Amino acid sequence: MSIVPPQNCLGVWYYSFEHKMILMSSILFFMFKEKHHAARLFAGFFICVVLSLSISDSVYPQEKTEPEGFVFRFAPPDGIKFTVNAKVNEVKSLGEFEQHTTVSELETNVVINKSDDGCKIIHKLKSADVKRDGKDFPNPVSSLLKDIQITYEVDKYGQIVSVSGYDKLIEKLKEMTTESAAEALSEVKDEQVLVGKDMAEWNSKIGYFIGLTPAVGDMWIMVEQYPMPTGEMIYYYSALKFVEKVKCGGSECIKITFDYNTSAETLAEQVEMTKEKIVESAGLAGDLVNVADVAIEGEGERLIDPATMLIYSETITRTVKMDMEIPGKGTVRGIKREKREYSYDYGK
Repeated sequence: MSIVPPQNCLGVWYYSFEHKMILMSSILFFMFKEKHHAARLFAGFFICVVLSLSISDSVYPQEKTEPEGFVFRFAPPDGIKFTVNAKVNEVKSLGEFEQHTTVSELETNVVINKSDDGCKIIHKLKSADVKRDGKDFPNPVSSLLKDIQITYEVDKYGQIVSVSGYDKLIEKLKEMTTESAAEALSEVKDEQVLVGKDMAEWNSKIGYFIGLTPAVGDMWIMVEQYPMPTGEMIYYYSALKFVEKVKCGGSECIKITFDYNTSAETLAEQVEMTKEKIVESAGLAGDLVNVADVAIEGEGERLIDPATMLIYSETITRTVKMDMEIPGKGTVRGIKREKREYSYDYGK
């Protein structure tokens, strides 16, 4: 990730009142010690200059201007409870052979409990309505997650340490004999795929930003990760722009828009930069090299309170293309298009 926060620069001609008094004391000592008349005159003149600076500071104090921008701090209230509502529209196609559209509406209860070492963020799915191709679909993952608690362990600096609970989901899926359970297991080989996905999402939304100080109008180029069902990580470029400050509830949020692509050349066209500048800004010596023939592209926007890192809304669109081996059909280009819309209710 290539992010260089702005550096503060202090003016070299600013002196506090105490500094000026020390300076005048040294000059007075020089005056009485020095026998030459010209030297005394020079020292006296210098005292007048220092005194005038002191008086001007007291009568006309310098206005202290805050640097434009804001600071990302991980400081959610202890014990806060909120609800995340998600609507996910997903279209999957395997070449010309098969295509399905799945629409899910999910409601998840979340609570944050702090400790001296950080906090635990506990997620519990409350309700799920899933339809495939317009018909009710018995999604086994959603059904099982209603009885399973997913817990994020986050350190006091806001960096995610671990995700627990998915092992129980995998165990229960393996015990099921339905076709939908087999399909779910084919997309998620083990719990580490789900853990990696959650940790990658935390970093892209929270972890990467903590302690940084952007300003409205800034654009940052980053390299982010996308975990594949095979367990492999795919890397892509992301261009984030800090658009404006927006009131959300009782907080002042920042609106962030983002475009991302595995191709530096394509992203460069979208954000009006050169491919070389994209790669350089990402801190890379050369273009990304991924382990699989996968293409990822998308865009979105997020409203987040930088003072707490609580998210208020988010929309993400993503298209993932990859070659897949299908028994009896050979190599097929698989395409997944999804749109995710999130809203957060903090009960304020």
